[in-house]
Amino acid sequence: YEIRNCDWSSDVCSSDLIELNVVMCNGVGCSQLYFSEYMEDTQANKAYEIYNPTPFAVDLSQYVVNLYTNGSATPTATFTLSGTLNPNDTYVVISNGNGNPTTDATLLAAADTNDVTAAFNGNDALELQYLGTSIDVIGVIGQDPGPGGWIMGNTSTSNHDLVRRPEVNSPTTDWTISAGQWLSFTPTTYTNLGAQ
Repeated sequence: YEIRNCDWSSDVCSSDLIELNVVMCNGVGCSQLYFSEYMEDTQANKAYEIYNPTPFAVDLSQYVVNLYTNGSATPTATFTLSGTLNPNDTYVVISNGNGNPTTDATLLAAADTNDVTAAFNGNDALELQYLGTSIDVIGVIGQDPGPGGWIMGNTSTSNHDLVRRPEVNSPTTDWTISAGQWLSFTPTTYTNLGAQ
């Protein structure tokens, strides 16, 4: 596309051009970062993954992850991300909390960092914020669904490895939408973590 500065009263356009590039991702406009994996089991090996679907490197310092435990309506732990996330790359956070840090070698190798926000249970909500605005959630903030977690068809957020479906390319704060966007695996299916 070309955009010219024109004076339509005299039909004169300047020679100055502004180039406009419209970038499409999977046939739709590029969106924001989002949670792409959520791994919860009864042991210490817990993790979440954030994916960059855009063609641009993203400054992670603009993003915060909040953990809401046991139905809390206010964050019980907050993690400000850091570094840069390249296009089509993932950022993996593993558990270091509650005296039970992650020990599995596969998870340790996939991790970009560890933080207490990954020391969640299946009934704890996770939120991704961009510049203070909520853009993606797992679960419902302020709600405790009980030890079985949030039910999603024949699976739940408790004791499962959840991977966002490949056709998903944007975040949502509506759990009624997001709950249908996950593939479910056994909680020890570690091989998806960090995969692009």
